[in-house]
Amino acid sequence: MVDWRERRRILRIENALSLDASSAFFGSPHGTIERSTLADTPERRAAFEVPGQRFAYARDAQGDGLALFALDTYGWSARRTEDRALELGHSLLRGTTWPDPDADTGEHRLSWAFAPFRDVGTGAIERAWEAFACEPRVRLFDSPENGAAIVACKPAEDGDGVILRVRECDGEARSVAIRCGGRMREAVAVDGLERPLAGANARIEGESLLVDLPANALRSYRVRF
Repeated sequence: MVDWRERRRILRIENALSLDASSAFFGSPHGTIERSTLADTPERRAAFEVPGQRFAYARDAQGDGLALFALDTYGWSARRTEDRALELGHSLLRGTTWPDPDADTGEHRLSWAFAPFRDVGTGAIERAWEAFACEPRVRLFDSPENGAAIVACKPAEDGDGVILRVRECDGEARSVAIRCGGRMREAVAVDGLERPLAGANARIEGESLLVDLPANALRSYRVRF
């Protein structure tokens, strides 16, 4: 817990890691942002922060890496040092005076976590972040594969069923059987405005919704019960 009253100050966590990584990855709303950790050009030396959500992670050539998880803070930095270590930083609170002179003032409860890993894809990191950020609960839909993430489940705008959104995380086309806790009657692929979408079919087999996801795709489905 922090009662933040500082102006023209920034509160960050800075971590020196024994990790030789030439690039780092940062969460974005529906994917990741990759940035170089090198400072070998004026443009890269001038870059201070990356706007990211949820996590940052980096790995070496052998696949060993580390992820840093956060909740509602968004400024990240990753820079390789001259001795080939990695400085991974994250901004927690700011004391800016423009355009809001009271930015971040008041009490804040801050949480972050570190997760070592080896030879995993983005989907496994997304699932580990979800375990860190969310309380355990019963879900209407659940994906058994790390590479396919359930990113949204909400009532349809017209009240006809629910909208399920699924993202392929690891850059590999795959077929996924998504488990459902309800008795599904019909499933139809839809676009972002919840209109029927041709060419992205889904089918029901028992308690599972079977979908085909292209690499890095975000797909939506209207499910009726």
